[in-house]
Amino acid sequence: MGETNFWDDQEAAKGVVAEMKTLNDVLAHLDKQPNIGLTASHLRCEIGVKMGDPRMLETCTAALAKDAPNDPKTVIFQWTLAVQRGQKVEAARFLSQAKAMKLPAENLERMEQVTFAGRPLWGLWAGAGIALLLAAAGGTLLARRKRPLVPLAR
Repeated sequence: MGETNFWDDQEAAKGVVAEMKTLNDVLAHLDKQPNIGLTASHLRCEIGVKMGDPRMLETCTAALAKDAPNDPKTVIFQWTLAVQRGQKVEAARFLSQAKAMKLPAENLERMEQVTFAGRPLWGLWAGAGIALLLAAAGGTLLARRKRPLVPLAR
């Protein structure tokens, strides 16, 4: 009984596409209005978060970083974009900024859980450190090689 109908899925997808077109039209209209750029950027970010659209978040966070860099909403939207991209180091940086802004504790706790979920952050640094160590060891071995490389005679 839990089967989904292909045609129902198609209709739902058409509805989402139509909704996104309407939202984009509204945002384009707001962009043309004087003195509401910040409001339009906040709205664009809200929509980008709800729709899981990183391109929309890129656009709005760039505008917000320029127009309202110290606004807690800007930092939260930047953090959200970093999380969507899987950029844990960036997300941790934005989390630190959010802590410095004294955001509510429950928001910070949720942000910490999401930022550090899955693979621990130290794993990223450990992997990079091992790669650098191996590269350095290989370079040292090549530098210490006493005899020059000479092609073998046939």
